[in-house]
Amino acid sequence: MKSFNVVLFFIIHLSSISLYAQDKIDPIWFSKYQGQQIADFASTFEGIRYDYADSDPLRGFDCSGYVNFVFSYFNIKVPRVTSQFANIGQTIPYNQIQAGDIVLFKGSNASSTSIGHMGIVSEIKGGKVYFLHAATSNNRGIMTSNLDENYFKIRYVKTIRIKYPF
Repeated sequence: MKSFNVVLFFIIHLSSISLYAQDKIDPIWFSKYQGQQIADFASTFEGIRYDYADSDPLRGFDCSGYVNFVFSYFNIKVPRVTSQFANIGQTIPYNQIQAGDIVLFKGSNASSTSIGHMGIVSEIKGGKVYFLHAATSNNRGIMTSNLDENYFKIRYVKTIRIKYPF
């Protein structure tokens, strides 16, 4: 019974600290922290195979299924279809991209005007933006790519940030 009381006290104490701290946390820092959590979780699926129209890690992912699955894990509602991401979230300037942001691309047809591919920013390293996505080429599945790669550079549309619930 004593150990139960200690655990209960600890939980109540943490809750009160959390409620107090919520008013004191800088929203930009919090967003960055949660974005990194999203990126870290997303990276655990690297190597999972590509599977068209799927969002199940046991079967595989397509690009929007992957993004939807990762964000759903954090109770963040996002669309299931790639094209529906065009008008959601906050557009982020290239120099303000951070982990957890979503990058949107034209599909395989670079002259198209519609969103056809997407990924989750995993890190910014040496001024380069790296992102995780479900790659169809050579059935490589979830992999990391660099936004500066020519294939993605010419198809890049924008980066969005989904407001995280607090």
